[in-house]
Amino acid sequence: CCCPKLGETSAAPAPRKPAKQQKRAHPSQSSPSQQAGAAALNRFASQDQKDADFQKARQKAVIKEKARKELEKEQKIEQEIAKSKEVYGEKEDVEVEGPSHLAAQGVYFVCDLVGGEPASREVMKQRIKDFLYAQLEGEMGLTPAVLIIHTCNSPRDRVELCVETLSKYIDNIVNNP
Repeated sequence: CCCPKLGETSAAPAPRKPAKQQKRAHPSQSSPSQQAGAAALNRFASQDQKDADFQKARQKAVIKEKARKELEKEQKIEQEIAKSKEVYGEKEDVEVEGPSHLAAQGVYFVCDLVGGEPASREVMKQRIKDFLYAQLEGEMGLTPAVLIIHTCNSPRDRVELCVETLSKYIDNIVNNP
């Protein structure tokens, strides 16, 4: 074959042509052609600016159209209000009180466990308290006592403090008889 093997040296080296190094000066990049290129770039830039300006103008037009439609709607509503006032006249609100024996005065509560008629909050609290104390007398467990502690005492943080204190007392009694 004509190719030398690895490790062999060839008798005649292949002739190489020296590469000519040329500095290419673009003849097309003369002053007038540079101006033409700059003008083309300016046209592209101005076209982009025109597109952006067109988009802004379009958005403004859309916003103006929405505002115009809203104003028209409001004017139609005001015209309808004026029309109804013209037909029916402008009347003031009149407060009428019904018979007092038919109206309920306040909020009333009902509890199936304690029974009785609907009652105000204070009366219902007293009924529940009486019911729980009656349960305490009949039952010897801790359930009614716990219910009394939680139901008859209002600030929750004080109830929690009370339960913690009672728990410590009971733990001390159990641990140190």
